[in-house]
Amino acid sequence: QPEAEEGGSSSASSGSSKGGLAHWSSAMWIIGGAVFLQNVCFTSLEALGTVYLQDHYFNGDIDEATFFWTISLSVVGVIGLTISLFFYTRIVKCISLKGCVLLGGIVCTAALLVLGFPTSRYVFLAQLNFIALGENLVGTSGFTLLSLCVRPDEVGIAMGIINMFWNAADIVGPLTMAYIYEHVDRNLPWFILAGVRIVSMCFLWSAACTAKNLPAAA
Repeated sequence: QPEAEEGGSSSASSGSSKGGLAHWSSAMWIIGGAVFLQNVCFTSLEALGTVYLQDHYFNGDIDEATFFWTISLSVVGVIGLTISLFFYTRIVKCISLKGCVLLGGIVCTAALLVLGFPTSRYVFLAQLNFIALGENLVGTSGFTLLSLCVRPDEVGIAMGIINMFWNAADIVGPLTMAYIYEHVDRNLPWFILAGVRIVSMCFLWSAACTAKNLPAAA
């Protein structure tokens, strides 16, 4: 009888483990899909940035466009670092983790849409900073959700899956958007990416709705 009890407890623990893995899998695929779509937008912007500047603001001068793009990325890096270090925690306390997902997604979507209506190089720089704000809010929230949706011993595997989606987006985004930019329309990629960003936000929002112990607004 002790053996039977031991077998029963073993099967029960095995069942609970399988249940946990099943829940982890669904959450991971949702977050992974959100990361894939998010990075499609980001890598496409990186790939098209210099060409976009060259075509719209620098009369085909690749040297000036490249220099301005480099300066823009440096400014965006400083803005992103500042937000992550000093403001993200305060924003979460004010609007909650779900609020960060929504705010970041809306800001990114709006900035990508405006890229489809070229105005000036300085407006372009401002748009990049808004994208940096949104990406930092959504990206940091995504990793927070990841830590809440998996067990501590599964974080390593989860990060590997996230990196798989991230690397796949590095291939798909630039290839597809560059083709559309060169052969279809030079403003269409930004409207497509804005739609992709909305879908990504919805994915991450659904993961936030299923996660437990989310940081709430103060």
